Amino acid sequence: MFKRVGLTVFSVAIIAGAMMIATPASAAICASTTTCTLTFNDSASGKSGPFGTVELDLVGSTIHITLNMAPSFIIDSGSHFSLTFDSNVAGETLSMPAAMGTSGTPATYTLVTPDNPAGGFMNSPFGNFQHAIAGSCTHPGSCTDQSVTFIISSNTRTFNDVNDLVAQDSNNNALFAADIFFGTTGPTFVVGVNTTGAPVPEPSPYLAVLFGGFGVMAWVGQRRKSLTASK
Repeated sequence: MFKRVGLTVFSVAIIAGAMMIATPASAAICASTTTCTLTFNDSASGKSGPFGTVELDLVGSTIHITLNMAPSFIIDSGSHFSLTFDSNVAGETLSMPAAMGTSGTPATYTLVTPDNPAGGFMNSPFGNFQHAIAGSCTHPGSCTDQSVTFIISSNTRTFNDVNDLVAQDSNNNALFAADIFFGTTGPTFVVGVNTTGAPVPEPSPYLAVLFGGFGVMAWVGQRRKSLTASK
C-alpha cells in the first residue's frame, strides 16, 4: 500500500513540476506594476552607453515617465522627438497634464497630437511609435534639461500597471527612444531602450523544483520502506 501511495505522490509531483516548467515566462517587461526603471542602452552613434534611464511610476490613474539623462541633455533636434513610446493598447489616445523639469532650465514639452499617425512617429533609427513628446529645446543653451518627468494619462482607460506604457515599437527594436545632446560637447543623436533582454520570468520553475523535491523524498521513503520489509 505504501509503495503504491509513494509512487503516486512521486508521479503527481513530477507531472506538476513538468507542467510548471513548461509554463511560459510572463510577457511583462517590468516585474512591478507600480514602478520600473529601464536603461537607454542602444544607439547608432558609435558612442558607448548606457546613456541614461527612463523610470515609470504609477501615480493614481496616471503614469509618470521620468527621463534621467545626465550628463547629457534632453533635446528635440531635426526630425526627431524628445521622447517616443508605445502603449500596449492599439489606437489608444493619451493626454499629458504636465511636464516637470527636475534639473537644469526646463524646456517646454507637448504631447504630439493626434496619436497613432499613419506610419507612426519615427525617432530614427528607432520607430515607428504610437506616441511622441516634442520639446522646445533644439540645442543645449537656454535649456539644460537633464531630467524631466512627463505625467501621462489615458483618454480611454484607467492605468493600473506601468506596463501599460511599456511596449515595443512596430519594428520591435525599442521600448522608448529619446533625443539627446551627448555629454557636454555632443554630438546629438537618438538613444533607445533595447528589447533584447528577456521578460521577467514567473516563479513557476522554483515551484517545479520544490514539487520535484517532494516527489524524490516520497520515492526515497518508499524505497527505504521496501528494503526494510524485504529483510
